[in-house]
Amino acid sequence: MLAAVRHFFAERSVMEVDTPLLAATPPIDTYIDIFETTCGHYLHSSPEYAMKKLLSKGAGDIYQMSHVYRKGELGRLHNPVFTMIEWYRMHLTFDQLIEETIALIELFVGPRKQVRLTHEEALEGHPIGDLHYVWSHHVEPAMDPEALTIVTDFPASEAALAKVVDGKAQRFEIYLGGIELANGYDELTDSSEQLKRLQDANTKNYPIDYELIEALKTLPNCVGVAAGFDRLLMLCEKRSELKQNI
Repeated sequence: MLAAVRHFFAERSVMEVDTPLLAATPPIDTYIDIFETTCGHYLHSSPEYAMKKLLSKGAGDIYQMSHVYRKGELGRLHNPVFTMIEWYRMHLTFDQLIEETIALIELFVGPRKQVRLTHEEALEGHPIGDLHYVWSHHVEPAMDPEALTIVTDFPASEAALAKVVDGKAQRFEIYLGGIELANGYDELTDSSEQLKRLQDANTKNYPIDYELIEALKTLPNCVGVAAGFDRLLMLCEKRSELKQNI
């Protein structure tokens, strides 16, 4: 399957890159805990920052299959280290990236029917409460077990590194049987807005990557997505949990 993914991108002339696992500054996300090393550096939870620095220097369409590290994530669908497939496209639209992501997912799970929902539609009929709790405990379990469910039009509060247009984050997520497989953005290129978002999300007082902020000033318009290789392989092998694969 590693070879199949590489062939998938080679056919599309997307260049493979390799960025460091260790960084002086960590990716900042309110909901992700980072491994800090004894030398004061961090194991990255996503290659996104490093890849965007390459994009800002003219790398063009790129992808990476990289180990990533997330502290405290251990369970049926989580491990503290896993393999992420992340890629960025210069000349695809947001909808075209969704279609390309579906094509990659179907390498592992075969052709599937598709259900498309806005974030608001996905929440209809479910309890009102903490958004992340309701999503994980009510919305995801209610998804069609056999269909690829594509969710779009996230609220601005869930934009992360995505653009916001007319109050909606230009972000999508793709699920199969309630299992999140991919998370994609129309990438934010506004360095001032990105700095503000990082500062707001920086509840653990991590050092901010100002090289990323500088890189966004020359980041071309692009769309990007990350997919979990381990979960895709789990589904390909018809396993029920990740721990059987490591």
